[in-house]
This record gives sequence, C-alpha cells and structure tokens, in this order.
Amino acid sequence: MNFRCWICLLFFFALPEISSLSAADVGKPAPYLLPDGSPDFSWSDKPAFLGIFMREVDGKIAAALGVPGLAGVMVTDVMENSPAMLGGFKAGDVVLTMDKQAFQNMQMLRLAIMKRSPGEKVTFEVLRKGQVEELKVRLGEKKEDGE
Repeated sequence: MNFRCWICLLFFFALPEISSLSAADVGKPAPYLLPDGSPDFSWSDKPAFLGIFMREVDGKIAAALGVPGLAGVMVTDVMENSPAMLGGFKAGDVVLTMDKQAFQNMQMLRLAIMKRSPGEKVTFEVLRKGQVEELKVRLGEKKEDGE
C-alpha cells in the first residue's frame, strides 16, 4: 500500500472525530484521550496556569527518592512570579494530588489544570524531602509573550 492510501485511510477513520469539532474548538489546545479512547474537550474557556516544568516519576526517580513504586509528576523547575512559586512549589517536589485527585502522568495533571479557571484555589499534596506537604495555590492565567 502506498503513502497516499495510508493518508486516505487516516482521514477516513479520523473523520468522525474531526466532524465532532465545532467552530468554538478551533484554536484551543488539542484534546487528550480518555481511557476509552474518546477525546476530552472539557477544558475551561480560559485555561488556568500553574507555572511549573515537570517530568514523570519513573522507577529510577522513585528509587532515588527511596519510595519504590511512587507514581506522580516531579517538578523540575518553577517559573518566577508564577502561581506555583507564590504557592510554595520548589524544584524536586513530586506532585501526588490536586484536590485529592491522584496523577499517574503529566498529561493527567495538565488536563486537570486546563479544566480549571484562573483565580480558582486548589490544594496540592507534594512529596518533599520524604515528607508529604500541602500547598494551597490560586491558579493564574497564562500571559502571552510580551505582556
């Protein structure tokens, strides 16, 4: 089968999902897939902003932290003057929950934040130096470059 046939098949099978988009969805971030494989378009019109750089906790990181089997998202850096910095996040924190909801990967955390609105208060549980700490953060709005 040649390349053009693959492209045709791709569009044929993607058509039902593409046709479910509305004009209001144009310009919004791409959806994440739910466990059943369907797209999740349930984000806020103005997605909230936390201001962290992160990576997923893998087996090596969990072992280095002395917590085998640990699942979560590690903060690798915190943006200056961001809601995360104001809320007390530090590089090396492992995000365990947001409002009691656990996260297995970065996409789940990003989606949970995108579903919120700027100004909402949320509570994070983070693992810091072997201790679980609670951080209360008022989510912000991401500013465009130059603002």
